[in-house]
Amino acid sequence: MISGVFFFNLKGDNLICRTFRHDLKSSITDVIRVHVLSNPELRTPIATFGSTSYTYVRNEDLYIVTVAKGNPNIILLLEFLERLVEVLSRYFEKVNESTIKENFAFIYELLDEMIDFGIVQMTEPHAISRALTINPVKKKESSILSMKRSTSSQNVTSHSIDHSKSVPWRRAGIRYRRNTIYLDIVERLNLLISSTGNVLRSDISGSVHMRALLSGMPECQFGISDKLDFKLKHNENRQKSSRSGNDSTASEGITLEDCQFHQCVKLPEFENERKISFIPPDGEVELMSYRSHENVHIPFRIHPIVEQLSKQKLIYRISIRSSYPHKLSTSLSLRIPVPDNVAKASPRVNRGKSGYKPSENIISWNIPNYLGDMDLILYAEVELSNTTNQQHWSRPPISLDFNIQMFASSGLKVKYLHVQEPSNSKYKSIKWVRYSTRAGTCEIRF
Repeated sequence: MISGVFFFNLKGDNLICRTFRHDLKSSITDVIRVHVLSNPELRTPIATFGSTSYTYVRNEDLYIVTVAKGNPNIILLLEFLERLVEVLSRYFEKVNESTIKENFAFIYELLDEMIDFGIVQMTEPHAISRALTINPVKKKESSILSMKRSTSSQNVTSHSIDHSKSVPWRRAGIRYRRNTIYLDIVERLNLLISSTGNVLRSDISGSVHMRALLSGMPECQFGISDKLDFKLKHNENRQKSSRSGNDSTASEGITLEDCQFHQCVKLPEFENERKISFIPPDGEVELMSYRSHENVHIPFRIHPIVEQLSKQKLIYRISIRSSYPHKLSTSLSLRIPVPDNVAKASPRVNRGKSGYKPSENIISWNIPNYLGDMDLILYAEVELSNTTNQQHWSRPPISLDFNIQMFASSGLKVKYLHVQEPSNSKYKSIKWVRYSTRAGTCEIRF
């Protein structure tokens, strides 16, 4: 629970002090100023003194600090601070000291709507805008939240009348000259391969990002691959579901675990028909996140061989074969460790550029345009110098970095994407679906 939120300028002056619980002493602002913000030994935005935890972020000439007692979830506190800055940025061109001084009442009301007795209640900008009754002094002209708000009594009346039509994450009256929606399926592949080429561990952290530039109040729907098995959980911040299906998943199927959805997704339709339907928030949002541990498509087959011909000479042979379609390409980068006592290294490759970096004790291999179904080889002769202390070389793993466009390592595919406006039968939109598989922690032992 958050005991208080404080705004400080760079001089250490307290601009705003909003406490939510009665467990803070009157000297708390002095403690924050001296022991947190002005402490030269503190190198992180997190500090704990006794039973009190302090977290802060810096934006322009401001420090925004949260204070919590006991053993709070620090990640949630940092996430709240980021969301607070994001909400303020929707209203103001710059979130700085002068803006805060001219909008005391507005920020106090904003904090009261976001936090109730120390518990974060709401961080969705459009939902917050419906509850606020005080207008900020300096509005951001292009803000998606710039809208005429009625008085509190009128606001309550309108909510009671049109409650069924209210969409807290999207305001009415949005207009674009060209209606466009983007869906980006982004997957990060974590991989560990043995020296014999066997996959020891592989998993995917994926997400579906959406950018909606759509007029009105459209209803969107898309379907994903047929052979899916979902394992979902519940979460108090996002809508989730748990499903125990009786259908057997084929060996070439796709299993998605820990699926999480934005609150705009209609979960009953997803559970019953496996289609994702929603009224999209305006702008960018993470619509869905998931993990996958089964039937992961490994985009590369790598076989590293290191031979020690003598105490002063090593031979590297590293072969790579891309296993994604030939029409796709990626930029691939390898970092190949070498011993500390290398006197000379001469790598040769049949594609890309390679070189020895003595400051990092690695051989780098960069391939800017690596097509699918292609074999590449690195050959390197490494000469070692004689040292008085012959230490055993632990052979750190080779690391990979890549980004393959239009390729999903989990096999997830969007079958269709529909956008319609119930009140406009001639509604037209431009739809884009893109895929990307990026390197997470990818290592090859040798």
